Amino acid sequence: MKNHPLIACSDFRKYFLGRSISAVGDKFYTIALAWWVLSQGENSGVLLGILMASSILPVVLFGPMAGTLADRMNRKKCMLIADGARFFFISVLFILCMFDWLSLPLLYLLVFLGFPLTFILNGFLLNMFSLQQLLIFNGIAVLIVNFGFLVIPKYRFPGGDILCKL
Repeated sequence: MKNHPLIACSDFRKYFLGRSISAVGDKFYTIALAWWVLSQGENSGVLLGILMASSILPVVLFGPMAGTLADRMNRKKCMLIADGARFFFISVLFILCMFDWLSLPLLYLLVFLGFPLTFILNGFLLNMFSLQQLLIFNGIAVLIVNFGFLVIPKYRFPGGDILCKL
């Protein structure tokens, strides 16, 4: 039990707590975006498909290049930049929504630019652990990313109860 990642490494405990909270927030963010898109009109299914594509397409297109670039940078600095950029895009989205200036093309652009930054956040684990420990810690890190589904199981996206009732 003394070798458990949450006990053995204080940096990982901080990471675990922060990413757990962030994972729940990410799920609420995804639900809110889907809900907003579905409320926009008749072709809401098509519009939701475009939203999903705008979140997945940059990962497919730029993922390999971004991964290579992130591997060459200081991992902590890279993680801070990714989190800061995500905060910026979500803040812009919030402000646009508050003043009713948000349009679908603008939403798609912000999601396209901000969503892939989520995948950079686990890169710093390589600096924290030995190769033997990395498998265990990486497994826990993947669990953290999916933690939001455990906390909000009925409302996950796509196909959650809220979306089905709309």
